[in-house]
Amino acid sequence: MGAIQRVASTAYREKPPATRYPALGARRSALVQPSGELWRTMRSMIAQELLEILVCPACKQALEYRRNPESLKCTQCHRVYAVKDDIPIMLVDEAIIENA
Repeated sequence: MGAIQRVASTAYREKPPATRYPALGARRSALVQPSGELWRTMRSMIAQELLEILVCPACKQALEYRRNPESLKCTQCHRVYAVKDDIPIMLVDEAIIENA
């Protein structure tokens, strides 16, 4: 690689994406992640598509999503399944049975 090529490749890498790709400049502001409480809430939520297909492994009934603490509660048998690192732990042996 020649000296001119090295300088050109270094300059290219140092430019921010909006200047390298002008078309992204306008959309880049729309892609900024939310901050604070909104970001923590969005990050800890289970996808709606997943909630629609999940059922209680014990009685096959619908589950209700709870945010604090994050868990899934069966509407029929009242078992509560924990959610750890955005993964529902759907094991009957680890579920807690809550009074109605």
